[in-house]
Amino acid sequence: MHKKHAVNLPDEILFLCEMAESQDTTEKKSVRARRMITEVEEALTKDTPAIVASQFAAYQTEFPRIFEMLITRNYRREFLEMMLQQLERVEQGTVSQHDASIRVGTVLVDEIVKPQIKNGNQKK
Repeated sequence: MHKKHAVNLPDEILFLCEMAESQDTTEKKSVRARRMITEVEEALTKDTPAIVASQFAAYQTEFPRIFEMLITRNYRREFLEMMLQQLERVEQGTVSQHDASIRVGTVLVDEIVKPQIKNGNQKK
């Protein structure tokens, strides 16, 4: 298993909940999250993770799990995008937070956990 594809399911589900709990009503959390992702990914092309982490303390506080994923480069972009899309649907009221969490969990289990189990069984 490549570290870049490692996923801790409880953390990923907590990520969606973290994203949905918004204190600021002036701007949607999904908008702030997308801006953070863009800024951090861009900064990481120029500086070390330690420097980037020191530059974005507010993001670390607001989005600790996603920030850690970005800094350690321990994520798959398509899964991050899927989670953000679910957050946007929650914000729009087209899906409940519970249903969005189930959708995210289902995709992660189908795409990551089941293949790992299958590969583990084949090695025996």
